[in-house]
Amino acid sequence: MIHIGKYIKDVLQEKELSVSQFAAMMHISRATAYRLLENDSIDVHQLERISKLLNHNLLDKSYLETKMDIENNDSMKKGVSNVETSQ
Repeated sequence: MIHIGKYIKDVLQEKELSVSQFAAMMHISRATAYRLLENDSIDVHQLERISKLLNHNLLDKSYLETKMDIENNDSMKKGVSNVETSQ
């Protein structure tokens, strides 16, 4: 599963935006922005709003699927290396 907060953080970095700038765009406190970015899930309406503010489609299914595949492969590799080291 995609950690949506991490995904949004990645987009902020790509766009060279700080969390403070993101908070200002969202009209929320910086602390609230940090809490939002720690969430692994976000309400779809809020995600749509963030997408519009960042001018980035956070609901892009192909990106999310690719990201999930990469994360799943990394998890599987870690699992294999843990099994190998425990033998």
